[in-house]
Amino acid sequence: RLDCPVKKAVKVLGCQQIGSLVVTDEYGGYVGLLTDKVLFDGISSGFDFEGKRLSDLDLEPLVTVSMHAGINDILPKFEETKSDRLGMVDEKGALVGILKKKNLDRFSTYEVARKLLKK
Repeated sequence: RLDCPVKKAVKVLGCQQIGSLVVTDEYGGYVGLLTDKVLFDGISSGFDFEGKRLSDLDLEPLVTVSMHAGINDILPKFEETKSDRLGMVDEKGALVGILKKKNLDRFSTYEVARKLLKK
């Protein structure tokens, strides 16, 4: 949530060994992503994290795409956002996962190689 202390969120990232957290408002609506990049940008700009909440940070936007979307639908979504992550949502709009662009790139490379080897 936006009112979560930054230090607590960072502990979650570290303990869970994940690179991002979905941040919600008080009503449960998605408002952005806390990522390692957001934290590094804050550190490099001299941001004082002491006593700060997630609402004090410049979070990455959470752009979503259907979990059933194809690669041709997903790639343009990455261009809509400054983030290298997309939220995957089900038919009801509930978040079911986070897709990283580098994972999609790896999959795309694998698919090309697989098709070439079949020839």
